[in-house]
Amino acid sequence: MSSPAVDEASAAATVSVVIVAFRSDAHLMRCLQHLAVQSHPPLEVLVVDNDGPDSRTPDVVAASPVPVRLISPGCNLGFAAANNRAASLATGRWLALLNPDAFPAPDWLAQLVAGAEAAGAALAGSTQLDDGEPTRFDGAGDVWHGFGLAWRAGYGHPVRSLPDVYHCFGPCGAAALYRREVFLTLGGFEERFFCYAEDVEFAFRARLAGHRAVQVAAAVVRHVGSASTGLRSDFALYHGIRNLTWTVAKCLPARLWWTIPLHLALQVAQVLLAAKRGHGRAALRGLWHGVIGVPGMLRLRRSLDRTGEAAVPSAMEWRVSALWQRGAPACAANSH
Repeated sequence: MSSPAVDEASAAATVSVVIVAFRSDAHLMRCLQHLAVQSHPPLEVLVVDNDGPDSRTPDVVAASPVPVRLISPGCNLGFAAANNRAASLATGRWLALLNPDAFPAPDWLAQLVAGAEAAGAALAGSTQLDDGEPTRFDGAGDVWHGFGLAWRAGYGHPVRSLPDVYHCFGPCGAAALYRREVFLTLGGFEERFFCYAEDVEFAFRARLAGHRAVQVAAAVVRHVGSASTGLRSDFALYHGIRNLTWTVAKCLPARLWWTIPLHLALQVAQVLLAAKRGHGRAALRGLWHGVIGVPGMLRLRRSLDRTGEAAVPSAMEWRVSALWQRGAPACAANSH
């Protein structure tokens, strides 16, 4: 992966780093240590302690090598609401969301801000490498397929060279950059989601409003992934399936409603696959609660800014083969 030239003024733009800590004692200190050696330090680091009254997060923060502003709501707000709480208190022009199990390279912030500003983007994502096997991608941007599925581009595939800055549907919230003004104006993450797919849903709303999203290849983090909730756990399956249907109901442009039967068919296929793996009940609950929650999501459609709706379909993935290949990002050269 080549590195774009870092503009000093852009890289020094004020950034508030937000970390939501939940069952993350094993990783949080390492994350903070990586933030402490950034070539362009953040304006501030805010840690939201979602662990509740018995949390050990304050002990970790007390020993942090970088100054931290600790936010302690006293309960688990969920990933979406916790980020929103921190965003409302942050003071930077940019919000850099970073999972506690994500460990950024020393020039991560500098590259991420420089790439976003050069592209005129309101959302920017990082190149995520698998922490246990860094020769493989953990993700290189979120993909939204026109048939109503979402995934991280390149997940599990061998690392290959990427363009310096390229367009994506949206960034993965594990290591993402947002213009704070845009994030707040659009209402932040959808708190009804609690966690999972809130980054995809926000990217959908941002694109509907006419904002651009890019990936910055040289902004690199190593990511453990699912350290708090477990990979393919019942919890992750339930929220992922439910929230995907809610995203379709809330955000999908009316002229693409013809794809809804395809979305539902793919959701049923996911439930059947989960059942084969012993997680059928959680997946079925997610689908059921997704469907019965559709009326509420439809009511929320009325308030969406749709200034940029015409360009949204071109930012989606439409190749049928992508549904099972899910390889490295297509890196489209055209402007979405």
